Amino acid sequence: MTYPGYKRLMILDTFAKIAGRQVYYHKGRDEYSIERDHSYLVQLTATEVVHLAGQFELEVVHRDAQDRHDDDGKEAGR
Repeated sequence: MTYPGYKRLMILDTFAKIAGRQVYYHKGRDEYSIERDHSYLVQLTATEVVHLAGQFELEVVHRDAQDRHDDDGKEAGR
């Protein structure tokens, strides 16, 4: 389903979900929403906000590890 102004959130190159529900982001409002019953969006609950924050942290850790790995490969090639 599409929601005007909202885009499906991507984390680690995949669509972000919490408890099997798709998470959306509205850039103009700078807000995250979650799909309920595959038919409408609502604000995230406090628990869902914690889950989303954890996913963002995991993405940062993953990207940092990738960067370190890439830098190590460059060093080895010198």
